[in-house]
Amino acid sequence: MIGPSRPAIRRRLRPLADVLAYANDEVVHRFLKLYRIPFREASDLFTETRRWLWALARSSQMADGPRLAIYSHMLFIDEMWHNFVLFTKEYTRFCDDFLGGYIHHLPMTREEQARLRARFRKNPRAAVKRSQREKLEQCDFIFHELGEGTLKRWYSDFPKRYTASFVNARRRPLGRSGA
Repeated sequence: MIGPSRPAIRRRLRPLADVLAYANDEVVHRFLKLYRIPFREASDLFTETRRWLWALARSSQMADGPRLAIYSHMLFIDEMWHNFVLFTKEYTRFCDDFLGGYIHHLPMTREEQARLRARFRKNPRAAVKRSQREKLEQCDFIFHELGEGTLKRWYSDFPKRYTASFVNARRRPLGRSGA
């Protein structure tokens, strides 16, 4: 799991349809230099990444919105997000224009990881229960804000498709990425 992110929304969040209509083939083409997958799949992953970013922004707007986290089976969304962030001007403009403000990518810190381990050592059952509750809250949010199709893609289809072995088998050698 990658640590949660809570963007500071300063302006209006645009409708999801506007966010999904945004295109940037340069982001997709750079991703293809990193991973051997078809263009269409990379393009679809970029769409899912924009959907994820919209969800982060939407959650932060809500007084009781859940803190969202990328789980391991969502690795390719996270990889595409890393890729998009490298296009700093475009990413910043996208966040400002569509999401109401910059969304920082905040990996889990060592301190946060240590707190999770300590919580688990202290009371494993309670730690697992809390983790399950947070994931369920996230799934409920995704279902209500993005629909059943997104929930199914992210939590049913992605775990089957984007396994660690799939990702590693398609990663291009670093010396040839053109990054």
